[in-house]
Amino acid sequence: MVKSAHKKLILISSVVFLMGIFSCLPVVAGYGTTIGTAETITAGVEVDTLSSVHNSAWYKISCNKRQTLTVVIVTTGSDDLQLIFYNPSQTGVASSFASGITETLSHQCDFSGYYYIEVVRYLPPAADIFFTMTTTLQSSIPGFEILYVFFGIVVLLGIAIYSKNKNRTLIET
Repeated sequence: MVKSAHKKLILISSVVFLMGIFSCLPVVAGYGTTIGTAETITAGVEVDTLSSVHNSAWYKISCNKRQTLTVVIVTTGSDDLQLIFYNPSQTGVASSFASGITETLSHQCDFSGYYYIEVVRYLPPAADIFFTMTTTLQSSIPGFEILYVFFGIVVLLGIAIYSKNKNRTLIET
């Protein structure tokens, strides 16, 4: 039978492990149609469709000071989209107006808070535009989310070793 202390350790390590796994998964959601209705996203991949009735799609992502926010957009077909970043004060800070189906924009966040991403149609609305948006946040400790998984595994190994050795008799000299 597992002791109460062991149950607590197993529960805590399981929660830490699951937090690590879930922090690496992208959130799938729609987009906002104005900066005020921007959809909150996390770093990851968004697959979305810019409806023919909208000129732009709005997203917001939490960025810490000195993190680098990078967004790559790839459209299907010959559709062309542009990217514009706004800081937490909702002032434009970076834009990318390259032609083609791939658009990339990076910006180092000057302040902590929500940064807004506007995905804009280059041409007037005619049809839906399908796109994939990959968002990354790079800080001074890249891959920080993996620490949750690492600590969860270390705790589970510690529990396994302790459980295996708890009934061992110590040799006295």
